[in-house]
Amino acid sequence: MDEIPDVFDITGRSLHLIQDPPSQHELEGWWQRLIKEGKARMTGEAGQRALTPRDIETLARKVFEGVQERALLDGGVRLGPEFLLRLIGELSGLGPLLEFVARPDVEDIAINLGHLYVYTTGAGWLPAGMFGLTLLIPVLLPRWRKYLGVG
Repeated sequence: MDEIPDVFDITGRSLHLIQDPPSQHELEGWWQRLIKEGKARMTGEAGQRALTPRDIETLARKVFEGVQERALLDGGVRLGPEFLLRLIGELSGLGPLLEFVARPDVEDIAINLGHLYVYTTGAGWLPAGMFGLTLLIPVLLPRWRKYLGVG
């Protein structure tokens, strides 16, 4: 069966509208929704049982898929894989460390008195920001409790 020609296609080719990239404000709004939902789901799950790193990653992936779909349908915003990595880092308590672990040029990571340094192949040691103990508490607290036999 022959296709019906599109009378509005004056060039003879399909035309696609180009959408403006989302603003930083829009992306930050979606990040806030993502982290809020992730923390809420993690709190609910952690209240029922102890979560393993695999459980946290699975939970983060499920939350990300749901929010990613809403972002695309509601706002036309595509959330890239860096949002998932950042969410896993936040929920696991490792924060910015996961971003550095995922980079192929980072060979070493050092934390000295709360300062974070990364060793890259091309540039050597570079300061990479602050890394407080508060980011590690969700990871270390269950281990300390288990070690002390408290919970």
